[in-house]
Amino acid sequence: MDEGPPRILVVDDDPQVRDMLTGILADEGLSVTAVADGTAATALLDTRKFSLVIMDVRLGLGQDGREVIERARLTQPKLKSLYISGGTAGLAYNPDLDGFISKPFRKREVIGCVWELHYREPRRQAGAIATSAG
Repeated sequence: MDEGPPRILVVDDDPQVRDMLTGILADEGLSVTAVADGTAATALLDTRKFSLVIMDVRLGLGQDGREVIERARLTQPKLKSLYISGGTAGLAYNPDLDGFISKPFRKREVIGCVWELHYREPRRQAGAIATSAG
């Protein structure tokens, strides 16, 4: 997915947050698609590739944004996600693929997190270091 600007999927059940994020990212020259719920996000993630998902942790109707990402990673294991939430309690995520910012956030914070996460390289796994046995 190195062609063109990063493709971002924004998932938030609050239309004001969705519109604000879409505007911020579009102003940055990014390709943005926005949806209101996990069902719509899952349908898109099943058929399209995105560079990054900005995902509300607590979506309406009892949906959990983390579950949407976990499902998407079954077919897109390197999918990156920037989680957003009004709270932080109990959020566990993959430090190679995920980031987190609390609501409310500032424009520069969103842009900085998106670009840092987009360019983030996975850390080397301890067991992946090759050794030679003489």
